[in-house]
Amino acid sequence: QDEASRRDAYTASFSALSAAALKECLRAQKPDQLLGGNKKELVDRCVDRKLYGNLPRCPACGLGKLRVAYALPVGHKGQGRFSCPGGYDDDAYKPCSYKATAAERPAWTVVAAGTGT
Repeated sequence: QDEASRRDAYTASFSALSAAALKECLRAQKPDQLLGGNKKELVDRCVDRKLYGNLPRCPACGLGKLRVAYALPVGHKGQGRFSCPGGYDDDAYKPCSYKATAAERPAWTVVAAGTGT
């Protein structure tokens, strides 16, 4: 299957899950993924991670979770503009200015048989 077909199939599978179940899928990933957002954002995040792999922690600060912005909706193979907003070290927020155009993305971990996740 091509990327667009797989994206459509994964979107259908994840859309059938509740927001709580989507968060459990994301929580089960290593490293753990962002859990905030509405159901559409959670579905999009799960689809992205299943297609391209999980976003790693920041290699510079080790605290933040990388974010990615793609130039195109498909055909980018999971690579784009990566950045780190920083993160909390104990109770103090530590900003980070890390930016990159590529990142190694750990594979999605299957968490529930029969759900497409």
